[in-house]
Amino acid sequence: MRSGVSYNTGKDNTGTVNNCADCPVGGSTGKDLRLRLGAQYSPIATAPWLYVFSDFYYRRFTSESNYTGGLCGCLNTDVAVKSNGVGNSTGLGFRIRTWKHFYLNPEVYYDVLRAPNSVSSNDRTSGFNQHYETRTKLQAPAVRVNAIIAF
Repeated sequence: MRSGVSYNTGKDNTGTVNNCADCPVGGSTGKDLRLRLGAQYSPIATAPWLYVFSDFYYRRFTSESNYTGGLCGCLNTDVAVKSNGVGNSTGLGFRIRTWKHFYLNPEVYYDVLRAPNSVSSNDRTSGFNQHYETRTKLQAPAVRVNAIIAF
C-alpha cells in the first residue's frame, strides 16, 4: 500500500516585447494539488528493488490569469480556471537505498487524467463576464523521483 501528496505552483509572466504592438502582456499563476493512494508489488524475488505500481489520485487545479494589450490594444482580461478530477498512474519503479531509513525511488509511468474545468472570463474594459465548462484529458508518459522515509 502506498499514498502520497504533491503540491505544485507555477507562475508565468510575459514581458513587454519591443516593437510588438500586437503582443499581449500579463501573467498567470497555477496551483496543482494531488492526493494519491495505490499499491506496489515486487514481482521478482531476486530483485526486491524493482517494483510495479498503480496509483489512483484526486487532482485539484486552479489558475488565475490577467492580460492586457493585443492587436487593437483592447485586451484587458482576467481568466480563472478551477478543476477537480481523477487519474491513474501505472508504471515501474526502482528502490535505491541512500541511508538507513531513506530511499530515492525513480519511477517511469503512464499518467491518465480526466477532469471537468470551470472557466470564468472577465473583460475589465467592457465588464463582460463569460462562464463555460471544458474537460481536461491527459494521457502521457511521465517520470518522477520519490523521496521515502521508511519507519
